[in-house]
Amino acid sequence: MDDFSDADVAWLMDRAAAHREGSASRVVPPPVVGLLFLETSLRTRLGFSAAAARLGGWPLPVFEQRHSAISMDESVAHTVRALSGYCDVIVTRLPVPLNSDVLPLRPRCPILSGGDRGPAGEHPTQALIDLFALRNDLGGAAGRSVVVVGDPRMRSVVSLCRLLVRQGVGEIRVLTVPGLLAGRQPPGGVADRVRAVFDWSDAAGADFLYVAGIPHEAVSLEDRDRLRLTPERLAGLGEGCVVTSPLPVIDEIDEESWADPRLRAFEHSDDALFVRMALLELVLGAAG
Repeated sequence: MDDFSDADVAWLMDRAAAHREGSASRVVPPPVVGLLFLETSLRTRLGFSAAAARLGGWPLPVFEQRHSAISMDESVAHTVRALSGYCDVIVTRLPVPLNSDVLPLRPRCPILSGGDRGPAGEHPTQALIDLFALRNDLGGAAGRSVVVVGDPRMRSVVSLCRLLVRQGVGEIRVLTVPGLLAGRQPPGGVADRVRAVFDWSDAAGADFLYVAGIPHEAVSLEDRDRLRLTPERLAGLGEGCVVTSPLPVIDEIDEESWADPRLRAFEHSDDALFVRMALLELVLGAAG
């Protein structure tokens, strides 16, 4: 997340808004966008594929390092370096940290993280998408009360909290269960702005409710029920509260809750296309 300056973030928000209104691509010539997805992802992969196509470019997907079961994989670093010779930009989803161990060979094009793993794993592009939702629906993050529901260890939550603090958010409450906090500290720079809560009554007064989700088998079924968004729990939120999720949703949101107009996860998923288009333009130099 730290690779994007505040000026970058401001440009991305404005440029995504322009794309939402139909602005034309600023990338010349049309880009070849490598999609190195060594972990499964539907929305991030297809979202960047669509963004590349909307900019007039071509997505170049890579889902595995070797096809034959009898061949050993090369290193991720070698895969990234080789692919960088064919592309103008690479978007990655990796099962390892995207750090100097993965990028020691000076790739020949920019690299965008679509999510990585490890103790410092993040999902910066999703955080920018969530910030765009806040901007469109509430005018921005500054001074707002944000409640995150689910697992605070998720990379989308880590990146979002860090970005919100930079944007001057009023407060961040994480509605969770004690088992998901074990051995986990808030991400660097936000510890004094994040507060764990354990009851839905603590979500009252939220401007923005972010249903982050819970990994499969991370908690008991009883704890999953405690964190599920239901119509009754929605009723405890203010009329102006915006509710969203980075998706996918398995059982974190009750089916009956989707009828509530405050729940705007799919509208925000639609708008994610414009943020991804702006991201590709930024790293390809269109911001200059």
